[in-house]
Amino acid sequence: MYTEEQEALLVKCRELADKVGGQNKAAELLGVNAGALSQILAHTYAANPARQFEKIAAYFAVKDDSARSWKAVDYVDTYISTAAYDVLRLCQARGGISIICGDAGIGKTKAVEKYVKDHPTNAVMVTVNECFARSKSLLGLIADTIGAPHEKSMDGLWRSIVGKLSDGMILIIDESQNLSMKTVDMLRSFSDYFEARGQTVGICLVGNAETAGKFGSRASALAQVKNRTKYTATFVSAKIQYSDIVKLFPNYRPGTDDMAIDFLLRIARTDQGIRGCVNLVSSAHGNEDTSYEGLVETAKKGGFLI
Repeated sequence: MYTEEQEALLVKCRELADKVGGQNKAAELLGVNAGALSQILAHTYAANPARQFEKIAAYFAVKDDSARSWKAVDYVDTYISTAAYDVLRLCQARGGISIICGDAGIGKTKAVEKYVKDHPTNAVMVTVNECFARSKSLLGLIADTIGAPHEKSMDGLWRSIVGKLSDGMILIIDESQNLSMKTVDMLRSFSDYFEARGQTVGICLVGNAETAGKFGSRASALAQVKNRTKYTATFVSAKIQYSDIVKLFPNYRPGTDDMAIDFLLRIARTDQGIRGCVNLVSSAHGNEDTSYEGLVETAKKGGFLI
């Protein structure tokens, strides 16, 4: 016989299983054995279920806290995100290589995610780190993302990806500052392949402020990359607008919360960017004071640059 609290947890378990597609997946998320969860739900678990219920309760406690926490607006048309979105549109329409670079945390990736969401059939995004600096590693990541057969040889992998790409597509590489110059030249070859056939595939490199210099230097061995770069856009946090803050944080109203909005704008225009503002408001929400005074106090305690 389970307690009232345990029965309530079982209701949540069943709801979770319905949401994620079955008890096995729910058990994986809960951190319990699938067989044990099945028996607990059927009230046939022979051993003491206390430990299993502890895991289940801990999982839902975290989720409940998350649900109560402040959530940032998923996407808004800020000055920077709108401009970055336009670069992606031009890159897809014209083909060739384009570069979007600039300060961290100012909305570049949000623009990319929105663009891919708006163009699900012909826009592909991959996010790289240092592990994908070399060509074959990146080719494998791209192949996995677009569902191309994962051939063993690099040339086979390249041809496999070409077979999945098509006229009018755009391939977006986020965090591209991690790529080697040789890997960028390999990406250029996709665009060249389709251009030679009278078609277009856009390659957009998205990265930090050093990206344009890294891939656009005249002294670079990859002068051909520079020559084929059709558009380079550099964005800085200093360009973040007052109206951007209003859109991003709709709970702060102009004319009523001007001090809070101005304070967040100051944070956004530092190297902390919009991401720093989001983190600050989230922390202030956790402290149950999102007023101007609460933001300032949270910033002081949290080490935010003000």
